[in-house]
Amino acid sequence: MAELSQSSRSMIVFVLSNVDSCWDISPMKLFSPETLKALQMQHFKFNAITTVMTAKALTRVARKMGVSVSNETISSIAASSEGRLNMAC
Repeated sequence: MAELSQSSRSMIVFVLSNVDSCWDISPMKLFSPETLKALQMQHFKFNAITTVMTAKALTRVARKMGVSVSNETISSIAASSEGRLNMAC
């Protein structure tokens, strides 16, 4: 990977979660600190969004798609997403 990162004209992008529930794909488990430094990997942290905001976003998406979803289902999905909109499915 080091050779590829040096010779490539394109960026290599990994999108990984460092949330405890996704530990299997945590960047800290996959890459050693030395690898992160050698490959000049950048780490971006995203703030979790509230359950209420997640529920509002899911309600908007369902409405725009013409899908009928109960409030209980929306609330359940929002709560299980743990503040990560990408996990609200």
